[in-house]
Amino acid sequence: MKTNVILPYVKNQLSINPAWAEKALVRLYELQTADEQDSDTAAVRNGQGFNGRDAAFGSSLARWIQSGKSLSQKQLGFAFKMLPKYAGQIIQCIPANKLAELEAKLATPVVVEPIQIDTRELENAS
Repeated sequence: MKTNVILPYVKNQLSINPAWAEKALVRLYELQTADEQDSDTAAVRNGQGFNGRDAAFGSSLARWIQSGKSLSQKQLGFAFKMLPKYAGQIIQCIPANKLAELEAKLATPVVVEPIQIDTRELENAS
């Protein structure tokens, strides 16, 4: 896996895509220990789930989503700011075959065709 391609993509998705954000919040919550989930803390330094600063808020958002509700625009705004730092954990949760597909998709160069502009039209526009 080429993290130089995948990591920026995942960070971006976690900062703009509501579906990615909601799935990531739930997954990070699931990575917390049972005690951490119960207390809304990050008591164990295991690199899994939310950090201590984000544990209470992230856990509350995850439980909100698990109850069948979608995040509000305000909640999404906070989630979009919080989640990119967890991109590494989210990447580890993506199955290898899906990562390979994503990497292939991202590695495919985008070809942009030049646009022909008749400069005479620009001159007549003023």
